[in-house]
Amino acid sequence: MEPLLAQMLDARKQLLNTSVHRAAPLMDWVPRLDAAASVLVQVGANDHKRHGYDNGDPGPVCTQRGWRSLLIEPSPNHFEKLRKQYDGHQSVRLLNAAVCGATCNAHEKKTFWSVDLSNKTDPDGWGSNHSDPRCALVPGGGWVSEIASLSRGHLIASAKIFGFTPAKCNRCSQLVGRELPPNCMDRLVMNRIVAHQVPCGCLATEVSVLRATRPVTLLMIDAEGYDAEVLKQYPFDRIPTWRVVYETSHLSSDSIRSSAKLMMSHGFVNLLGGLAKLPMTMWHHRESAEVYNGSMWEGSRRGRGKVKSAATA
Repeated sequence: MEPLLAQMLDARKQLLNTSVHRAAPLMDWVPRLDAAASVLVQVGANDHKRHGYDNGDPGPVCTQRGWRSLLIEPSPNHFEKLRKQYDGHQSVRLLNAAVCGATCNAHEKKTFWSVDLSNKTDPDGWGSNHSDPRCALVPGGGWVSEIASLSRGHLIASAKIFGFTPAKCNRCSQLVGRELPPNCMDRLVMNRIVAHQVPCGCLATEVSVLRATRPVTLLMIDAEGYDAEVLKQYPFDRIPTWRVVYETSHLSSDSIRSSAKLMMSHGFVNLLGGLAKLPMTMWHHRESAEVYNGSMWEGSRRGRGKVKSAATA
């Protein structure tokens, strides 16, 4: 076993042996937390309505429970859905921007690429054999609308996934009422790539405004290939942050390793993912002080720990 992975697994074992709550799976961990003391930062929030991937998104659960939240979403279409959903929610701050880089300029704009499933982008697609948008509605195809990035190349690479999809095309045939070829989605993405000019968001500034005197309980990143760059820009040295979730599916092996080293240098322990390419990699700070439903757990798996009142935490 390579030294870096061995080091990560050893740290994980230590955390699992000393803390019940800190090692909890994400969707189990969130409901245990005191909402009044919890803060969410989500980069790439999508629309908080539905998701086509399987790893789950606790973001909507956090906002529903009343967490103070910063939701950053560069896609104009998804952001508009967020705006309508959270209009009037004082605990939720929305930012329609892309996290552009370490030398952030809030007046700068970047080209952001996404997939538009409306007829205006591909008027000949409806009823066609290779780019009918209704095929994105079948099970396993819904995440087409979520493909977006600062890199057009990322969309082109994602389009290749739909080059030959006989199972999806069979289901789409039933949906549209006629037989389709097994490559019925091979032009679905390429024919519908659109560009938007979006402002740059300065992550360090935005997070500082949000958190006030509270640490960030959960940082979630889904930046479609730019997760490593977002991690580099995040002010771990200035803002206490307890759990971090990001995606490694679109990162190179070198970026995965450098991101892991960055997280470890800031005191985080890997709970899920290791050095693999996965939809979700999860890290937890070894000295975290998140508040659990009115109390902060400082104990061990054997129950010998202390429970500190949230009022004194």
